[in-house]
Amino acid sequence: MYLLHLPLTLTLPNKKSWALNLNLYRNTHYRSLNAYKRLFTLEVEPILKDLPVFNKITLTYRLYPKTRREMDIANVLTVVDKFFSDALVEFGKLPDDNYKHLTEISFSYGEVLPSNPHALVLINPRK
Repeated sequence: MYLLHLPLTLTLPNKKSWALNLNLYRNTHYRSLNAYKRLFTLEVEPILKDLPVFNKITLTYRLYPKTRREMDIANVLTVVDKFFSDALVEFGKLPDDNYKHLTEISFSYGEVLPSNPHALVLINPRK
């Protein structure tokens, strides 16, 4: 099993911070989305390069938000998962992010971490 820290916000040069959540995702222009996805991929590249190549995995995400504000966990972690799963495929760590290779995805809530908001993902290899 592999445990990785993932960002909850991204900032492009000369732009304000963009939170990874479905509400913003659906209203963001596709060119900006592509730029944020590339930035996410660059940010996770250092932690992905040492991972082995997987054929089949499950992913378990845990959300550690900055504030106690009530939120829909899936709104945040759905976008984190989309970007992360695509990064696994892009870096050759998973053949594809379809159901044959990514058999289960689950989301849960951790605790409030004002100084270090993030998402944890547990990669569990399967046979």
